[in-house]
Amino acid sequence: MSDHSDPRSRAPRRGCGPDVLTTGRLILWPWHDRYAEDFVRLSGDERVMRLVGSGPWTRAYTLERHRQALRQWRCEGFGLRAILYEGRFAGLVSLSPCPDPVFPAPAREIGWWLDPEFWGRGIATEAALAVRDEAFRLATATLVARCHPDNRPSKRIMGKLGMTFHGTGLDRYGGPCRIYAMPRPAGDGPPPGR
Repeated sequence: MSDHSDPRSRAPRRGCGPDVLTTGRLILWPWHDRYAEDFVRLSGDERVMRLVGSGPWTRAYTLERHRQALRQWRCEGFGLRAILYEGRFAGLVSLSPCPDPVFPAPAREIGWWLDPEFWGRGIATEAALAVRDEAFRLATATLVARCHPDNRPSKRIMGKLGMTFHGTGLDRYGGPCRIYAMPRPAGDGPPPGR
């Protein structure tokens, strides 16, 4: 079978560049054109999107967000990452600027989506921990995360990252959300929540 027959099997090799993050089980690859169809598939899956304030995305909207993710990497050197597990696309994890003046700058927001096939394996937590650590290496002053009030799995992940409940607000689509935040840890030790 060709490596190109299944879009989830398009995995980079380890050591492909300095922007690749690796964990015990995962490769977190900077966003690339090869993940556009995976993004379309995830963003159209009701199971993934039911707790995203917008609901499922159209193909056109997803491809515009894909192009924005590519631009963010070119301009800022961080952003959306593909989560690869056993060489397959398992989801994505993101790091983006958070311009909310409530949080000490520079504030950055973390988020994740996982293909339902990979739910319940700790993959989102493992990916989010790696990106949390990357955020603080990038001199982030405050790490922020938002989730739908009913999204218990994401709230658990935020706790494992060391984030605490900050308050309620609105997501980018105008729906209710819970906001979690975490200041940059003092000293050289690892952030809490490991």
